[in-house]
Amino acid sequence: LPTKYKPGTDLMSKLMLDDKRINDIIVSQIIGEHASGQYVSRPTEWLDFTKSDVLYTPSTGRNSNSMPPVLVEVQYTGNIAFYRRLISYSLSVMKRYSATPVVLAIVIHNTTTELTNLTTTSKRLPFLLELPCHGWAESCYVINASSISDHLQQSPLNPLVALGYFLIQQKLSLRYIERNDDETIRLLYTIAQQIFGNQLQKNKESI
Repeated sequence: LPTKYKPGTDLMSKLMLDDKRINDIIVSQIIGEHASGQYVSRPTEWLDFTKSDVLYTPSTGRNSNSMPPVLVEVQYTGNIAFYRRLISYSLSVMKRYSATPVVLAIVIHNTTTELTNLTTTSKRLPFLLELPCHGWAESCYVINASSISDHLQQSPLNPLVALGYFLIQQKLSLRYIERNDDETIRLLYTIAQQIFGNQLQKNKESI
């Protein structure tokens, strides 16, 4: 992959998270297997002129307790300012869809001690951390290098662990990532090549 399309960068993250296969990885893990194939990406420009990364809602347009909206944010540094933005984005989702979202934050680089001290390890998904979210989200999950470190020797990798690892490692080629034997890691590089191969072709045609 070209350097500007390195995993974890804003453009790369947003385009990949819009892919249906990655959508299914995320919702099937944090919502449940019944959610696979049931969610689509929605616009993320809000009335206060902010813009979040990716939002999935049920394709039927009907939110329910078993199929809430899913807000996904990829962030270089996880800190209290980012936490406040998550709250703001979630409130915007609630206003637009009249439903309380589940939030997944993928932190690429570092998570400050101040934010880490607010987290607890998820009992259901032990490779995720949870942040307090009463009143603005059903759950607020964080995935970072620390949360997945004890789960990287499993074979196969949990698909959501693999996604977090792929984005956090920021390797430009499958050959340079340690778990290049894993099926989900291989799929993610295939998706990246498909997306950015098309983008590169469009760039060439526009010259």
